Amino acid sequence: MVMSDPQEFDAIAMQDILRRERKLLLSGDLAKLSDLLPEKERLVAHFHDAKEGDAEVLDEIRVQSRDNERLLNAALAGLRSVTQRVKELQTVRSSLETYDQLGKRKSIKSPQQGQVEKRA
Repeated sequence: MVMSDPQEFDAIAMQDILRRERKLLLSGDLAKLSDLLPEKERLVAHFHDAKEGDAEVLDEIRVQSRDNERLLNAALAGLRSVTQRVKELQTVRSSLETYDQLGKRKSIKSPQQGQVEKRA
């Protein structure tokens, strides 16, 4: 990691953070994203201090940021999907959704574990 004056924008450090962020997003190691946050916040706070001559590098940073944002949004959508699926599976374990003779949806509660009588 490149360290510079904390009061100035460091494009190389920002690109490095964004590359590491991308790697974590692609590997699914989302928990480690928070390790990058303090340095990223510091760099973003000084983004407006970037020099006009760095336009090409700043454009690359914008592209990297947008790419990472898309990856993060996809990861969040995946987590939401998994959460929803787990809820559905829990519902299936506790009840059965079926239809009556009139075609209306009906929920039949499953017996609690340990309440089913076994006979030989």
